[in-house]
Amino acid sequence: MILERMAAKMALGKPIFGTSLRFYDPGIVEMMGKDWDFVWIDLQHGTIDVTHLFNIVRSCDLVGVSAIVRLPGIAAPDMVSFVLDMDPAGAIIAQVDTAAQAEAMVEAAKFPPLGNRSWGGRRIIDRNGRQYAQRANKEQLLIVQIESPAGLKNCADIAAVKGVDGLMIGPDDMALRLGILGTASLFEGALYAASKQIASACHTHGKLAIGFAGKTANEIRKALEAGFNLVSMGADAIFVQQGSAALQRVIEEFK
Repeated sequence: MILERMAAKMALGKPIFGTSLRFYDPGIVEMMGKDWDFVWIDLQHGTIDVTHLFNIVRSCDLVGVSAIVRLPGIAAPDMVSFVLDMDPAGAIIAQVDTAAQAEAMVEAAKFPPLGNRSWGGRRIIDRNGRQYAQRANKEQLLIVQIESPAGLKNCADIAAVKGVDGLMIGPDDMALRLGILGTASLFEGALYAASKQIASACHTHGKLAIGFAGKTANEIRKALEAGFNLVSMGADAIFVQQGSAALQRVIEEFK
């Protein structure tokens, strides 16, 4: 569930910073996980599949970083509960466009009376006891990702759904569907307006707002000014690319 580092910042209303994992290797989490409040594990666009999750979530636990798993779109209820039974801090559901879709994911992710999730996950029982269902509705986050003009139009209704804990913008898909992919800045124009609209809906309904920043202090400020209280920065793939590119600049004169 949510680990102490992230829980403490949430309780104090402090910004919460995380990164994403696209490659399957628990060693990556061991190296960089301690630097972050959360790591979101990408089952949608990364090279990770469900069989890898146990070891990655365990690695997050070992270094004290909260694991959040992104599922590829509106997922079957048994898949949502299976992932949450691994005892991550939560799940992100990609490409949610309507309140009805969000309600279906609440049904899958939350225990009665809020939802209809099945009880009995092995790892979550072993770690939290057989009464874990009394805590899980509050201590495992259900985050829905808003990635289209339709989702943006409906974001206030989606944020109002009981059992949805937060909304996360999908900036690249949003830019693609707005016809501005490759030309848009996350921190100005239509995409920044979408960010502020999503964050505002979250704050109105007391939900978490999850957004993105690049690698500069100014981008972090802009993300926080937009209203995001969870900010994702970089990814394992980006860190590898940037590290390699930096060394190439050093050795350029010797080529």
